[in-house]
Amino acid sequence: MTHLQPTTSSAFHRRLLRAHTLVELLVVIAVLSALTATALVAYNGHLRDAALEMMNRRNAQEIAAECQRAEASGVDVFGGGSVEAAILNLIDGVVATDGPFRGRAFKVILPSVEDYQGAMNHLDRRGTTVLYLPE
Repeated sequence: MTHLQPTTSSAFHRRLLRAHTLVELLVVIAVLSALTATALVAYNGHLRDAALEMMNRRNAQEIAAECQRAEASGVDVFGGGSVEAAILNLIDGVVATDGPFRGRAFKVILPSVEDYQGAMNHLDRRGTTVLYLPE
């Protein structure tokens, strides 16, 4: 088997055969740019999901703490319902009717329905109170 050799032995032609063309370099840059853009989009999506999960956990902690404060004051936040009913009661506000906290309103402020629905994934009813579940 014979290998084809350039017909001329000048240094210029040897260097030309070993060098990359401008088009090849531009193609490599375009491919790397596309990969970088895809990676950045995926990373931003991950950051957005992590921030949403952190907000849901924080809302759940606030709801659980307010439920426990209300329960300690003798307020029935459940009203015979579920955790969702307790959250809705706290969004509307419940008022202690007797004891040292009589007249005190227990309330949580959540900007949207999605906020309390996300928080519900981290809450559980145990007896007469709502507990925050970290995991």
